[in-house]
Amino acid sequence: MKFYYTILFIGLLVGTFSCSGSSKKTDEKIDLKPYKTGQNKFVLTHMNGKLLDKNAEFRIHENQWELDMKNGDKVYFDIISKDEMDPLCGIKTVDSFKDTCEICATVEEDKASINLIYAKGTMTYDGYFDK
Repeated sequence: MKFYYTILFIGLLVGTFSCSGSSKKTDEKIDLKPYKTGQNKFVLTHMNGKLLDKNAEFRIHENQWELDMKNGDKVYFDIISKDEMDPLCGIKTVDSFKDTCEICATVEEDKASINLIYAKGTMTYDGYFDK
């Protein structure tokens, strides 16, 4: 529950974020090649530019993604729609707290970034993709 309030507080600090774009709702599995579901993970070292006390993990599963803060807090994201052209961005989800969230992950060489885009703000996690 403490993590949920942290999310809300950070969201309020970041400000209102409006997201435009279309995502086609589908029941198809998300093609995450070369990202193997459940086996590979994002290791997150920073949140909104600040070093995390412990590295967090963001795991990709077929229809549910998981953010494990490694302090007992976990947030699950159930995928409800996706961007057909980009399997790691434009992912519309509902999190464990029943809030809608769009996820956009980017991977460039040895760096990775995860944006969790909520109606009240965006949280940006930085780190690397662990193969």
